Amino acid sequence: MYFFAIDFNTLYKIKKTIREMLVFALQDLIKDPPFTKLDIITCRNLLIYLEPELQKKLFPVFHYSLMPDGLLFIGSSESLGQETTLFEICDRKWKIFKRQSGLSNAYPIMNLPVPISSQAPPALKTQTPEAVTRAEDINNFKLVETILQESEAPPCVIIDEKLNIVYIHGRTGKYLEPAAGRACFNILDMARPSLKTVLASAIRKSAGMKQEVVRKGVDIEDNGGYITIDLTVKPVLGYGALRGMLMVVFNDVKKVKTRSKPRAPRKNDTISRLEQELQYTRENLQTTIEELETANEELQSTNEELQSANEELQSTNEELETSKEELQSLNEESATVNAELQGRVDELSNANDDMKNLLNSTQIGTIFLDMDMNIRRFTDRVIELIPLTMSDIGRPVSHFATKLKKFDVVDHARQVLKDLITREFEVESRDGKFFRTRLMPYRTMQNVIDGVVVTFEDTTEFKRFRLTAQRLSVIMESKDAILIQDKKGAITFWNKGAQDMYGYTESEALKMNIKDMIPQENRKTSLELIDKAFTGKLFDSIETFRVTSSGTVLKVWVMVLALRDEKDMTNGVVTIERIIENAE
Repeated sequence: MYFFAIDFNTLYKIKKTIREMLVFALQDLIKDPPFTKLDIITCRNLLIYLEPELQKKLFPVFHYSLMPDGLLFIGSSESLGQETTLFEICDRKWKIFKRQSGLSNAYPIMNLPVPISSQAPPALKTQTPEAVTRAEDINNFKLVETILQESEAPPCVIIDEKLNIVYIHGRTGKYLEPAAGRACFNILDMARPSLKTVLASAIRKSAGMKQEVVRKGVDIEDNGGYITIDLTVKPVLGYGALRGMLMVVFNDVKKVKTRSKPRAPRKNDTISRLEQELQYTRENLQTTIEELETANEELQSTNEELQSANEELQSTNEELETSKEELQSLNEESATVNAELQGRVDELSNANDDMKNLLNSTQIGTIFLDMDMNIRRFTDRVIELIPLTMSDIGRPVSHFATKLKKFDVVDHARQVLKDLITREFEVESRDGKFFRTRLMPYRTMQNVIDGVVVTFEDTTEFKRFRLTAQRLSVIMESKDAILIQDKKGAITFWNKGAQDMYGYTESEALKMNIKDMIPQENRKTSLELIDKAFTGKLFDSIETFRVTSSGTVLKVWVMVLALRDEKDMTNGVVTIERIIENAE
């Protein structure tokens, strides 16, 4: 129904209508989106190359791809592991599992890459696992902590790109304090009011210029008095988690104590502090202006690039439209060519079938050999002499033993290729059959010699017929009268000896019955003997009488032989008759 037999029902080929229903495509289980609405997934001997972590991520993908009650077929040495809730066992021996319904059918997100077994194919490459990266980051922080503790560095903090504190060294309560409200580790929110402006300016400058920034003589209010510090902000040299972080160092210079009785701040101190804040504000404003100008330049450059990209996209879109029209035209031409090609393929297939049936109907064994004496094609009758199958096409003919006596096909074929002369031989097989073998060059449509054609024509029956004809020729020329008669006595054969002995011509005798040549008084006895011959009771010879065309009665000696058919049934008798004397 779906296959048709070739090579005497030992090989089968799928029908064309079924083959055209199949679609083949490459699919990467790790990177590509999965197919959906599948009835069966066959994934044999792939999971053994993957680590359990990746296997655990693939089974939900299989569950998502299958239809309700879909089947999953894995290798005999593979298992589902702990994914027993997604599939149920249908066949434990052959590892066939059925998709369980009623579960979430959301497509799982595969956080790839993950570790893969060392036996995996080269295409499945690994990256550093997340646990290893986390361990390296911890080691980096431990290294920084060790350096700070051994160097007796002043109080400092390390901040990330979002200005959040990630590490604190020493006592920083004089410079930083938790902000009121929800817990926050942003250094600007935790900085003392008099430090916040200077600190923001230094951080912005150090992050932008990627170098150390120092602010000296910064006054900070502390318990009713002031302390003067040198503020240093510098990038942290490192890799991994430390990359892009800044270190803020607080170095005390001197502390101004308050008096027992508070006094009003001096005017000069206030003016000096305001001038300092104004200077910081100007610097921040200048930095902000420069950053804004830089951003504007970048935006202008980006805008120009976007316009250029837009023009290129417009041009590309027009090219795509043109290409689409060309592809549509090519697709139509391809469809036409494909239809014509399909018609040619069908015609070629039909011609091939006709040629095969023609070669087999000739009852002549034919084998086609190429220039290297390899088998190109053969007919069914050749199998009687050389045991070939369709899978032997392309193999040297010298690899096969033949049933022919003293005949080497390869030697004669090479001789034909050498002098391009057709050769004929009469060969005999080991089972007593005779064949007329002909070897001739194989010519292409361009009249190029491309091999040898060997034919085997069975001449066994012809040889036997020729031998029988020779024997009949001897019988026809015999001087004794030889007659063949059927069960009713009708004469069916009459030789020249019978014509000379009895005077009847062959045409006259073939219209007569043997009773016409037996005298009345001897007819009953002679006919009884003929009847016994038909029942199988033969005898060596008898003496009887015959009447010639002239009415003369002859005494003759008669030998009777049974004539049998292919079923060993007697369908006639042969009588060999010779004159003893003239009875009259």
